[in-house]
Amino acid sequence: MSLNDQPTTLLKTIGNTPMIPLDKFFHASPIRIYAKVESYNPGHSMKDRVALHIIEEAERRGELRPGATIVETTSGNTGYSIAMTCAIKGYKCIVAVNSKCAQEKLNVLRAMGAEVHVCPANVPPVPSPVSANTSRNRTRPWRSSAWMP
Repeated sequence: MSLNDQPTTLLKTIGNTPMIPLDKFFHASPIRIYAKVESYNPGHSMKDRVALHIIEEAERRGELRPGATIVETTSGNTGYSIAMTCAIKGYKCIVAVNSKCAQEKLNVLRAMGAEVHVCPANVPPVPSPVSANTSRNRTRPWRSSAWMP
């Protein structure tokens, strides 16, 4: 690959991950079986594909415009992938997580520019005013540009 073949943005590397033949595991198989190594995505997760697809589809449909805010409830890699995509595309990102989320994940989300709201994890199963989903839904009315996947 030459320097001219390099992706122009980090987002263009998403999904361009290697396919590794699994011949040693399936040596008796008459067909070749491959594994897609999603950990080579920039966020080290297959969730990078999901986040990019959701955001680009919303852009295509006209639901996301420059300056918009994306609001997401997360407990893992999807939130990181959305925060990373928002940082690159210039969207503001608000993430609601529960209090069981590891401090390291919170630090990474904040490092990606996300505004993080930590909500109690042990709330009743009925809608609670302090749950992460309720916090996410409360964000929309006061931010007219907020969009929720």
